Amino acid sequence: MTLVVNSAAAIGCCVVNIGPQDISDCARHLVLGLIWQFIRKGVVDSITLANHSELMALLAEGEDIERLRGLRPEELLMRWVNYHLERAGVSRRLTNFNNDVCDSVIYAHLLQQIAPSDKKDCLVSAVEVLSTQDNCKRATLVLNNAKTLNANTFLTPEDIYLANEKGKNQRDRLNLGFLATLFNMYPGLEKPKEVEQLEIEQENLEEKTYRNWMNSLGVEPYVTHLYHGLSSGVVLLQLIDHIRSETVDWTRVTTKFDPKKQIFQKQGNCNLALEYAKKIGLKFVNLSGEDIREGEKKLVLGACFQLMRSYTFKLLRQVCGFLIEQSDILCKKMLGFEEPLASKLLSLFPFRMKVLGEKIQGPAPPEDEGGYLKTSCRLTILEHS
Repeated sequence: MTLVVNSAAAIGCCVVNIGPQDISDCARHLVLGLIWQFIRKGVVDSITLANHSELMALLAEGEDIERLRGLRPEELLMRWVNYHLERAGVSRRLTNFNNDVCDSVIYAHLLQQIAPSDKKDCLVSAVEVLSTQDNCKRATLVLNNAKTLNANTFLTPEDIYLANEKGKNQRDRLNLGFLATLFNMYPGLEKPKEVEQLEIEQENLEEKTYRNWMNSLGVEPYVTHLYHGLSSGVVLLQLIDHIRSETVDWTRVTTKFDPKKQIFQKQGNCNLALEYAKKIGLKFVNLSGEDIREGEKKLVLGACFQLMRSYTFKLLRQVCGFLIEQSDILCKKMLGFEEPLASKLLSLFPFRMKVLGEKIQGPAPPEDEGGYLKTSCRLTILEHS
């Protein structure tokens, strides 16, 4: 169970309030929350500009690619749905995943719009779906259409027509997952010709590591793009509070931004982050609030390293019960990979073969080959993170 929790944290799931014992004790609300995060990782979080360059078709007039890059998957999904509704000549627009979908109007038109030409004739038309006033029947027809498109999901008609039901029914999550499944199967987008030559920079391992670490702490808003996620200063301030609680005076922080003043408000938050970072002993060399707001990569990555390092030492201090410095770790004599104890790490190679599959080419090197253990373990950690 400890491995489950640690692995969940490594891929960016929030595990602040859940531990191995909670899973063993079948704490229902905590386990279901963790399962939802796994589902979200699989079907929602992959909806980014880096993974789907065709999303550039959703750029509004006057917007640049950076604006689109900074949108959360939910926001991209809403844009995608509204893009197809506009092309279908429908005036309705999606603004949420509960009230707006309960009458099935949006679903009926969306499915008809994104369906491949060879399957459109097999669907119940939007006009026919909406000809009945019974929302339950509408939802049933919508799900039958989804099944025809092989987009069968865990949704039931009740999850659609009761999506606006008051209370914590979490049906908005189910509808979000349904839309994400439809997007992944039938995006129905073409990359605009004028931006075909643009290269979309992929997230590297270092950026992904920092982003997953932040999300595992439950920061709000959820960080989908490292530099955009930190540009408002709010996430940085939360991280500082995680390192040393009650450091930040939140009455000084702006969390809701005025479109006309947001540049200055975000700048103020970033300056506060530097002020509080200094207060807890962090040193950000040559980093200004403006650098954070504008996403200066090298400087922001340096700040992320300092924050993650400080948080790691905090955890070590909690476990050991006394203050641990970097020198205490570096001065310890480490076992080489040739030591008998380290030979147990050979078991990691079959694990890599099973989990990573096609990423590994060629047979395993012999056990006595120099450097095999070190290389294998390093690749296992990097590729599985």
